[in-house]
Amino acid sequence: MTAWRTTWWTVAGLVAVAGAIGTPLALGNAHAVSMLVTLALFGAMMGWAFSGEFPNLRRTIPLGIAISTVPFMVPGLVLFLGPAACALVGTLLLTSPYVVAPVRRLIAKRLRRTDIESVGLASPDEALRLQWVESTRQLHDASSDEDRRLIIELRAHILDDLVDRYGAELPVYVWSELHDSGGPDHAPRTS
Repeated sequence: MTAWRTTWWTVAGLVAVAGAIGTPLALGNAHAVSMLVTLALFGAMMGWAFSGEFPNLRRTIPLGIAISTVPFMVPGLVLFLGPAACALVGTLLLTSPYVVAPVRRLIAKRLRRTDIESVGLASPDEALRLQWVESTRQLHDASSDEDRRLIIELRAHILDDLVDRYGAELPVYVWSELHDSGGPDHAPRTS
């Protein structure tokens, strides 16, 4: 576990303990217990209902209970921290590992190192090959029609350079994409 995760879980645990202690003080024991039991039952039912919808998610019932009992801690946090409780809960939610991990994956995918740096140091033939391979990866990862259109225009320029350099006999790597999908593995011959 990274230091950030350890710190987050420690702070979240302390906030949960403070809320669990403060809520009975703020509401009274009977109200606090009835609120906790109601929220836990609702969370268990919610987790059970969603267990079929998310087969990759383990422990849906405990997760449902945990999510639904978070409001139980708010009165106790407000008792101890006042208005800062909302800021603390908001900060914990936004920095949660369940929020940060998908965002980091999305950013890492967008910032993945490209081979464009290598193109400047390569021979002209190798530079064209690297540009073609990188544009293939970018086309595969493109997320919008506009991105795809721009990459296709770039690939058209690369193909023009390849035709200028090689004529009708394009290099095999241009056709490797088609070969991988069952197409020809060489350029068609012109008569």
